[in-house]
Amino acid sequence: MPKIHTSNLDELVSEVQRHAGNFQHPEFIQRFLPLELEYVTQVDDIGLSPYSEEYYQQQISLYEEVSGRTLNQADGELHPTDIESLVNQPNPIGIRDVAQMCEHVRAVSMMMSIAGLTGQARVLDMGAGHGIASEVMAFMGCRVHAIDIDPVLGELSRRRAAARGLQIERSILNFDDLSSIEDGQYDGAFFSQSLHHCLRPWELIERLKTKLKPGSGVIGFVGEPINEFWWKNWGLRLDEVSLFVARSHGWFESGWSLDFITDCFERNGFKLDMFKGGFAAGDVGMATMSTDKQDAVFAKAASAGATHHVVGPKVDADGEVSIDPARYLTLIGQKKMLHGRPAFWQQGDETGMLLYGPYITLEPGKYEFAALIEAGGGGTLGMDIACNLGEKILFEKKISGKNAQGPMLATGQFNLTEHVTDLEIRLAIVSGTDWKASLPTIRRIV
Repeated sequence: MPKIHTSNLDELVSEVQRHAGNFQHPEFIQRFLPLELEYVTQVDDIGLSPYSEEYYQQQISLYEEVSGRTLNQADGELHPTDIESLVNQPNPIGIRDVAQMCEHVRAVSMMMSIAGLTGQARVLDMGAGHGIASEVMAFMGCRVHAIDIDPVLGELSRRRAAARGLQIERSILNFDDLSSIEDGQYDGAFFSQSLHHCLRPWELIERLKTKLKPGSGVIGFVGEPINEFWWKNWGLRLDEVSLFVARSHGWFESGWSLDFITDCFERNGFKLDMFKGGFAAGDVGMATMSTDKQDAVFAKAASAGATHHVVGPKVDADGEVSIDPARYLTLIGQKKMLHGRPAFWQQGDETGMLLYGPYITLEPGKYEFAALIEAGGGGTLGMDIACNLGEKILFEKKISGKNAQGPMLATGQFNLTEHVTDLEIRLAIVSGTDWKASLPTIRRIV
C-alpha cells in the first residue's frame, strides 16, 4: 500500500490537477492508491470522549497538518465559481449529464418524501452550496431558507431563484451561529452532502432544535459519510478525495460512525431512524421529536420504498450492552469513583436528578440493569427506566437510605416489545444527603 506523509500532500494535489481531477487515472492509481496517510498529530480516539474539547482540538490539529493552514471556515469552505456562466443553466452546477443529475434529484426527493411534509412547508436547507437541493425543495412547493457560508454561491442562488420565481431566501451564515434564524417556525432542516462540514454536529443539532416547530419538526440528511474506516466515533476523513480538497481548498471533511451520529441526535431529544434509498442506495437519516411524527415518517418511508434499518449499541456474547460512560449525565452530582466503578456523588444536600441517560437504542427483548447505591444520610432515592422521551415508564421503585449499611446493589428487569431509541435510566434524590450511585450497567437476558 503506497504511503504518503502530510508533508508531501502537495505532490498528490499536483497529480490530481495534472489529470484534470480524475482520481481514476491509471498514473494516479499506480502512484497513490490504495492510500495510507502518515501524520505527526497524535489523536486518541479510544481513551478520550468524542465530545471532549481535547479530542476536538486533536482533530483540528490533524486538519491543520493535512491542509497546511489554520482552520478558518469563512475563507476555507468557499467554491471558486463563475456565477455568470451558471445563472441560466438548467441546474446551478451546470451539469448536463442526465444520470448524474437524476441521482441528485432522486436522493433529495427521497429525503423529502420520507420527511412527510405537507402544504407549503417552511424548511431550512443547511449548507446549501450551489443550491441544487434548494431548487428541488422550492419546486416541490416548499418555502426555503437556504444557509451557506459562501457569499458568491449565495448570489448565484438568489439570481436563479428570482429568474424562476422560486421561494428561496438565502443567508450567508456559518453553522456555528444561527441566532438570526427565527425560532420555532420551520417544519424541517435538511442536509444534502453538507452536515460533515460541521465542526461539532451535536451542538448544531441542539441549535437547530430551537428553530423547528415543537414536536413536528424534523432533521433529515442524505449523502453523508458514515463509516468507521479511520475513527471509532468521528474525525477527519483520510481518503484521497478528502485529502485533496482539504489541501487544495481548505475544506473541513469529517465523517462519523453510525453509533456516534445517532448519539448526537439522541442526546438532543431526537429519535434518528436510518433508511436505505439515498445516493447510490445509501443512507437517508430522519430525526424526529415525537412518536407521532416518527410513525408518520415510517409510513411515508414504506410508501416510498425506503427500507428501514435499526441502529443500536453493541451487545457482547454475555448480553452486556456497551455504553459510553459519557452518555450518563447529572444535574446535582460530581464525578467520582465508587468501589472501583465510575459514579456520581451528591453535592451537599441538593435534591434532584443525580443521574440520567444513556439515551440508547435497544432491540426488543428482556433486559436487566444494576447500579451500586450508597446512602450516607438516610432519605429516599427514586429510580425509574423510561423511553418515548420520558413519557413511558418501564420500571420504577423507591430506595430507602434508612438504616443502610454500606453499598446496596439496585437491580431490576424490564421488557421491550419494540425497539426504542431513547432508553433512559434516572436516579433522583427525593431527600437525604451523601447519596452515591455508580453508572448503571444493562444486560440482555437470553
